[in-house]
Amino acid sequence: MAEEQFDAVRLAAALWHLSEFAEAHAPRVPSAVLDALTAHFGRDPVELPIVADEYPPVERPNLQLSLDAWAAAPGRSMVAMGLAAAHHTQELSFGELLTPSWGTSTAFGPISYVEAPTGPDTTLSCLTTALLLLSDGDRRLAGLLTTTPDMGMRTPQVQLQVLAMDAAASAGFLAELRRLMVTNNVYRGQVISLTSSEHGPMRSTVGVQFHERPALDRDALILADGVLERIERQVASIATHADALRAAGRDVKRGLLLYGPPGTGKTLTVRYLSALLPGRTVLLVAGADLGGLGAACRLARALAPATVVLEDVDLVAEERTFHHGQNQLMAALLNEMDTVDGSQDVAFLLTTNRADLLEPALAARPGRVDQAIEIALPDAACRARLVDLYAAGIVISSAERSALVERLDGVSAAFIKELMRRASVLATIDGRPAGHGDVVAALDELYEDAGALTRTLLGADVSSPEPTGQRPSLTIPTELLRSLER
Repeated sequence: MAEEQFDAVRLAAALWHLSEFAEAHAPRVPSAVLDALTAHFGRDPVELPIVADEYPPVERPNLQLSLDAWAAAPGRSMVAMGLAAAHHTQELSFGELLTPSWGTSTAFGPISYVEAPTGPDTTLSCLTTALLLLSDGDRRLAGLLTTTPDMGMRTPQVQLQVLAMDAAASAGFLAELRRLMVTNNVYRGQVISLTSSEHGPMRSTVGVQFHERPALDRDALILADGVLERIERQVASIATHADALRAAGRDVKRGLLLYGPPGTGKTLTVRYLSALLPGRTVLLVAGADLGGLGAACRLARALAPATVVLEDVDLVAEERTFHHGQNQLMAALLNEMDTVDGSQDVAFLLTTNRADLLEPALAARPGRVDQAIEIALPDAACRARLVDLYAAGIVISSAERSALVERLDGVSAAFIKELMRRASVLATIDGRPAGHGDVVAALDELYEDAGALTRTLLGADVSSPEPTGQRPSLTIPTELLRSLER
């Protein structure tokens, strides 16, 4: 048995030596890619260093624009060549192109592209796998653009490997691309929402969706006297005077919390602010999506001036005592907000229906949230304006309007909007113009016991068949009110 084992070891060693000999002495398989690189550099590219950089998939259009911008500079050129790789067991690399396995090689093939969104209705054709022959005057570089394989442990990344006469030249080229990616960023000045999807402990994907910037007239936002002016001062006026404030040594990073019952206009206020500053990047994040918030803060730092909108922040920033210990989501939220420098024109705009659940640390520390403003249920003057706004086309007399405004005490703006929509539906079904009787019928329907859930969703008090005239109270931490209500 021992002799048989010894023979097996000798056989394995002999086969290994034979393989090494064959690899070293077998004729090199002709490689058009290797020949092209040799001609481009004027020497054997096997001797040249390789430097690589990686980018998340959402940066693909920015990378493409930056490559195009680099090549458009005087004295520069870029030739893209497609690759037809076969039998690759791992990611395609310059190492594989320059030292192919015995009997295999990579040939040129069609150039592959993918369409990447660059706006609400625009896309950009981006290279996916390509060999780039780059010239900068007398200097020669080569790039290999690929996507790392999906191996189940890590989210695939866009990868650019660079071959140059020395590593410093490759690193300088990649650094210049990084700077150009900021300058040519497709997300600058856009309204986008960011979401993250977790695929395991080491895998997460950030998705980006473009939105048309809202076109919202100021008159469509009906709030109590002075409220909108305070909001505009905190968000828009600071943006207008950001340079002067910085020159005076003042921070321009700020946070604003809008709180109040559902349906009172918090989301509409966010839309108005997005329309008010047309050149500003607006980054929308869902309340519990900390992965999306991290991406939003990174973009805000790069693309300032920017606004980061986190709606329903109470889903993240609940009082720590509700979790019998530190809320990890809360800690992550605060850390992400702290990554933005105070000198950057970045506004954090947070909304909540439950200010009483907010972690005091979120609101009490300047630089995270500096001011809290209540978007309350509409008073009589606001209800009258809301009726006029949403009852357009419905015949209502002056006396009927006054009685209706009185009866609607305690409801939200969303409730009034839905009321007028229902009145119009009732009249349209009957084939006649809508009038006061349709409004009364729709209101009676909303006030029925069966409509309690609907009234709750629309922000109305459901403690009695009709609103009592008293606004629901919000129990807000004293610390929060002392530090924020100015």
